[in-house]
Amino acid sequence: MPTYTLDELLEKMEPQGRRDKALISRCVDGLGLYTARIAADDRHSSKIGEMRKLAEQLVCYWGLDDDSLYNNAKPLDDYLQAFDERVDEARTGGAIIGDVFQSAPNVIFGLYRYGEDMVGSMGAEAMQDILAVSDLMKEIAKAWDFESNVLDDLTARLEAEVRVLLEETPMPGQPGNGVQNAGYTITQAVLFDNDRGFVLAESAAESLYVTWQFTEENGKRDYYWGHYISTEEKARIDYVVRATEYKGRYGLKEKMAAAEVETPATPDAGDKASEVMTESYDVVEIFGRKALFTNGRIDRNALPDGVHGYDIRHGDSGNANALEAFVGVNHFGTVLCMTDFGLSGRDSYIRLNRNTTPNFLGDRATIGEYMAGWVEPAVSLPKVICPVRQDAPAQESGEKPSVLEKIRAAQKAPKPPREPKPERDKKKQDPEL
Repeated sequence: MPTYTLDELLEKMEPQGRRDKALISRCVDGLGLYTARIAADDRHSSKIGEMRKLAEQLVCYWGLDDDSLYNNAKPLDDYLQAFDERVDEARTGGAIIGDVFQSAPNVIFGLYRYGEDMVGSMGAEAMQDILAVSDLMKEIAKAWDFESNVLDDLTARLEAEVRVLLEETPMPGQPGNGVQNAGYTITQAVLFDNDRGFVLAESAAESLYVTWQFTEENGKRDYYWGHYISTEEKARIDYVVRATEYKGRYGLKEKMAAAEVETPATPDAGDKASEVMTESYDVVEIFGRKALFTNGRIDRNALPDGVHGYDIRHGDSGNANALEAFVGVNHFGTVLCMTDFGLSGRDSYIRLNRNTTPNFLGDRATIGEYMAGWVEPAVSLPKVICPVRQDAPAQESGEKPSVLEKIRAAQKAPKPPREPKPERDKKKQDPEL
């Protein structure tokens, strides 16, 4: 097996990065063609808005609107204007311009590449979105009579990756104790320190599953906002994603219910925290603040209160170009800092350039030594970029948010100790049923 220096490896990666962005650009164009054909048949179809959001999401996720990341970049509004013009033309009976034969493989392979990248960069939080990408690939292939012996293989790969993520992700909370609600038996439940939580339940009679949110007051739980689902796997994914997103959005901790027995910490967890605390790191300066830097990854659960972990992403050229909450692929290094930069969304980031990348100060320190000497400087915080249209309509609380709306909620939502009870929901049936 050949060996490469870091510079040689990054040089080989750069053409692949350019090819990925070019593919996604063609994919966005193809989605416009696909949506135009939908609009021609049903000008008021809800799929039109869904496809537009996806096109916007693809542009932002891959940095197609950022000339520091993509040589052929153009503003997001230009992509969306081209999309809207094509759809509006189809709505009014105009000609649909585009070659389906060329567009179909660009859309199919572009969506696959997007789903594949979400596995590494977003992990378990993106499980539902990855499955949605797989379903859309099948939908478009069927609508366009796209026959390829690789389509089944690509969608099977994405679905297999989701199963691996699900198996590797601990189920939040504790197993249920047989409590019944509305004919369902609760099999898993998690309660947070704001006295709200989520449960996973199943109905043996109907072979249905449900995830509910609940509020606990005086030992009693009020269940609402049910997602009714036809398969156990999808129900488990929905439970994990709902609980994980809610916990992260409000900065909550799990709370043990009166009937639950606290599980002692494993020795491995303690060893990991001890190792992180005793390790010495490079002292750097970033955005006018002292911080610690390491090329490796740091388990955020092992960090003490007050210390925030951020990942640096490198671009196609190998240079650091973004500070993010978490980076799966293109990981450049990890920064530990006492400053909260506000990177709470998975797709939010702070741009880095040659003037703002970490400046190494030639010293090393442990986390304890760093915390002891910390002084918050009187320097303004850098701008957090979140690829979301500010004029987009707000998401209703009981609905499943898109990836972009998840980011908006993470950036703007308050962190209340308690929220008022919403009204009980009506059953929201799984579309498959």
